[in-house]
Amino acid sequence: MVVSTKSAVVLQGPPVLKHIVFVRFNDGISDEQIEKSIKDYANLASAIEAVKGFGWGKHNPVQKLNHGYIYVFEISFESKDGLQEYLQSPTLAEFQDKFLPFCASREEWLLWGYRVCLGFDGVGFGKQVASG
Repeated sequence: MVVSTKSAVVLQGPPVLKHIVFVRFNDGISDEQIEKSIKDYANLASAIEAVKGFGWGKHNPVQKLNHGYIYVFEISFESKDGLQEYLQSPTLAEFQDKFLPFCASREEWLLWGYRVCLGFDGVGFGKQVASG
């Protein structure tokens, strides 16, 4: 639940940690292979208990500032421990063995992790809603 005050918006409930992955698929990969990879990623997220949310999207080329990234995947966790559980999961390793051959080299990936901040506390800092 989100509660709004004059100076801040504060999330009440479990904290949220986001893990964002921007991916370029290799040239020549079929739409069917991409679709299967996305479904497999969603299934992976469902198979790991620490994952509390999963989403993905395809770049909407209104602005050409995507630097070649076409797909983004967003995974939510309640804590750093949950993220670590995900990153160390054998299920993730198995998925990566199937997924990576369809993608540009890992050096070209963009990974971003952050604690969700909502609103503004009036001093210039957002209210972080994730611990750890």
